Amino acid sequence: MFNPLELTSCASRAHTNNSKKQYCTFQQNAERLQPSRHRSFLQRMHEENMNANWIVSANATRARFFSQEKFSDPLEEVNNMVNGGSRLRPGEIESDKRGPIAASKSAHGVGAATPSKTYEPAQTADKHEAELFAKDIAAYLLQAYQNRRFQRLSLVVSPQFLGMLRPLLDSQLESVVKLEINKDYTQFSAAQLREQIQAHTAKG
Repeated sequence: MFNPLELTSCASRAHTNNSKKQYCTFQQNAERLQPSRHRSFLQRMHEENMNANWIVSANATRARFFSQEKFSDPLEEVNNMVNGGSRLRPGEIESDKRGPIAASKSAHGVGAATPSKTYEPAQTADKHEAELFAKDIAAYLLQAYQNRRFQRLSLVVSPQFLGMLRPLLDSQLESVVKLEINKDYTQFSAAQLREQIQAHTAKG
């Protein structure tokens, strides 16, 4: 005999099963989409970083690092390095002499220490520390570039220190250096530095 209650019960179970299937399908689709969205976000972030231009404003005692996505954008300071060793007394950081000092006698027969042919004057403390600081800057820039933090590089560096820093840059960085200005603007604000760069670029 036909029982309406059984038909209702079957319909209810079918509806419940369909709802569960739809929910599972929705959940699976959502789980598949989440990693895709996450990867897309990371990819966009890397692309934005790689489009960035880094500006290094430095001298032998200080280096400031700025980031700029577009030429018209303001500069954002991302790091500030200070050469603490430049404040040490010369005697504390004198580098070793390359050759021995040979003792010989003068015309009066008095023993005196005179430089041998292999002797070279000790490197000055300031120059020694400046070279170490330049190596630190070059290493930091290489690491930042390999971490995809910038794609283009501008060097705004005091003349003497620029000559010291440039040879220390890794070959990977040489191709991304798009601008060099041999000026010391380390005391300038980000806005002032940007103005100087724009003025220099406008001159061509």
